[in-house]
Amino acid sequence: MQKCAGTPSILLAAILILILFAPIGCGKSTGPEIEWERTFGGLAGGVVSEASDGGYWVNCGSRILLISDDGWLEFDRPFEAGTAWSMQPTLDGGYICAGQQALVKMRGMDCYENCKEWETEPGKGNVTFIWSVDQTPDGGCIVACHTGYTGQYKTSWCTQSIWLGKTDSMGALQWEKVIAIDGVCDERPASVQATPDGGYVILACYGGSWGVSDTCGLLIKTDGDGEVVWQKTFGGGHLQCIQQAADGGYVMVGMRWGGASADASDLGWLVKASSTGDVEWERTFARGEFHSVRLTLDGGYVMAGSKTTGKYADSPLGSLPWLMKTDPSGEVQWQKTFGCQEQDRWDSVSSVQQTSDGGYIVVALKECGTADYFGAQLWLIKMKSD
Repeated sequence: MQKCAGTPSILLAAILILILFAPIGCGKSTGPEIEWERTFGGLAGGVVSEASDGGYWVNCGSRILLISDDGWLEFDRPFEAGTAWSMQPTLDGGYICAGQQALVKMRGMDCYENCKEWETEPGKGNVTFIWSVDQTPDGGCIVACHTGYTGQYKTSWCTQSIWLGKTDSMGALQWEKVIAIDGVCDERPASVQATPDGGYVILACYGGSWGVSDTCGLLIKTDGDGEVVWQKTFGGGHLQCIQQAADGGYVMVGMRWGGASADASDLGWLVKASSTGDVEWERTFARGEFHSVRLTLDGGYVMAGSKTTGKYADSPLGSLPWLMKTDPSGEVQWQKTFGCQEQDRWDSVSSVQQTSDGGYIVVALKECGTADYFGAQLWLIKMKSD
């Protein structure tokens, strides 16, 4: 390589300054700055989504919050159908909630009283619990539940199967399917999504005894009528959330088990699968786990969860809210933790979404600074774009 004949002194000085004051690391930034943050007492956890006309919906289980675009509470609605385990914004600016056995459609931000459009029990008599719902392109819903063992596929050890139902835009049931996969037992859906090809993808848990699932790593693809096209299992960890990737494949996050040895660690886990469910690549990161993953505007992924603090020899342990941004190949671009470093606190991020301005809206559990878990707060953080 030909060497330069010389470097101007001013340019050399500038390069030296940049080197001296550059952040230490391997090219990964610590993430975007916080724009604002708010806490809400008496609420814990939640799933956040950006509303179509500004602001944010936050599902807190028994309550649905509407937050303005600068972080202030607009209103707080009780969810009257038990606990809202799943909530999705709808095409008309409202939202659909699934709780216990009920499916509830609510009006949008301009409604302050009598906001429930309709309520239905699409699997009445057949469904034990609704775990996930997604709106379909025709304005209806795809609903994933678990139901009792049907007896026609499995041995007597199995107690659960997946119930998949499709409704119209008013919640009326159009069809239902019971899905029981050979070779596994006690399936329970963790998440369901409509796919661009008109079908559906289900991330499910399986295994265990007495109806308790111990592994979440069953991926099921169905056609538009709920018939199974293929299924794949992913061992060695616990996958909690799925999103369809820009290339038609799937990205999933959770926790990779560390093994039985004393120094083994459970690690944050990111898995990329093809459109046929085959693993293309996977990544493990620091000690902890991810609860949520979303696609970003640049085709990458933003993941939310909890990063374990302390050492196994220390007691007790703790965790910090953890965000990580990767490129489309799963390579880390930045990561960020929030909150106190106390080892007896178990703070975590439950949900994250990139916002229309390129920033991020984050929902976390903030236990730090409280006397016990029951004093935990809902922690809403808006971050600037990166």
